[in-house]
Amino acid sequence: MPYFFYTIRDKDGKMVDGQRYAATRDELVHALRKEGQMVVSCRESRIMEEKYKRKFHKKVTTKDLGVFAKEMSVLIENAIPLAEALEIIVKQLDSTDLVKTVEMVKKDVESGLSLHESLGKHQKAFGGFWADMVEAGELSGQLSYVLQEVVRFLETREDLRKKVIAALTYPVLLICVIFMALAIFMLKIVPIFDNVFKQFGSELPPLTKAIVTVSNYLRGHYVIIGLIIGGIIYTVFRYNRTKNGKRALETVLYRMPVIGNIMVALSVEKFTSTLAVLLKSGIPIIRALDMSVKAAGSVLFIERVGDASNRVSAGAPLAESLQETGLFPAL
Repeated sequence: MPYFFYTIRDKDGKMVDGQRYAATRDELVHALRKEGQMVVSCRESRIMEEKYKRKFHKKVTTKDLGVFAKEMSVLIENAIPLAEALEIIVKQLDSTDLVKTVEMVKKDVESGLSLHESLGKHQKAFGGFWADMVEAGELSGQLSYVLQEVVRFLETREDLRKKVIAALTYPVLLICVIFMALAIFMLKIVPIFDNVFKQFGSELPPLTKAIVTVSNYLRGHYVIIGLIIGGIIYTVFRYNRTKNGKRALETVLYRMPVIGNIMVALSVEKFTSTLAVLLKSGIPIIRALDMSVKAAGSVLFIERVGDASNRVSAGAPLAESLQETGLFPAL
């Protein structure tokens, strides 16, 4: 369906610009006049043609989901039928995985399923969060508004992700440089000094002896040491994929002075921002708590806040229940 830019003169005589999908230019002009607007100009956009020149990628990103929610909100607000809206959106997505998913959602909608039921069948791309949000919007008749809230939520989450990456980039680079400097020192510089010390024939201090011994050992067994380090890293990553492993690693990290505070702060932010969007969209608080805690992405956080959710279900105040977890600041 073509996309049009138009300019109208409203009832107060002011010039207002707008944009909308329509089958033809005449149909859009007729619809605007029927709404009581005076159409000054109306032209078809070439945005759609430019979209076809876009570069595709496979993975579904937050940006892709934001485009989906934003486009869907605009189309629904302009009374475009759901199946037709999904067909239009498919032509504007850059993720091949999301394109395939939305095409399947479109088939489900055409077969008679509601939008939230269709999205719920594809949790790998959308997750339960989407299905519940859309269901709340469908029941309240405010689906367009709910999708706008989803857009704002995704934009905030993406902004947080970029800030975290920016904050961690320098420390990570610094650590890498330190390890490289240590490796060069132990493997290249220490052997030079070792030869000099041997020429002098003097007795070396205990600390210097230890450094020379470690350097000689590293140079003689670097392959074995590399394999051991690689094996440890691989084992830790595999163990971290299990629930018990992730819990054990998080327990250690949560107790670390700086890293622990950062991890808790990120989990709290993800939880509270998700909870805010869900409550604003009309999701009942118990259901909203269960959905929000999954967004934290932490086993310990899920377990503790899960207990708080159970206490709220039993009638306890939300603030008191959350404070008992020991994860939330008093504010």
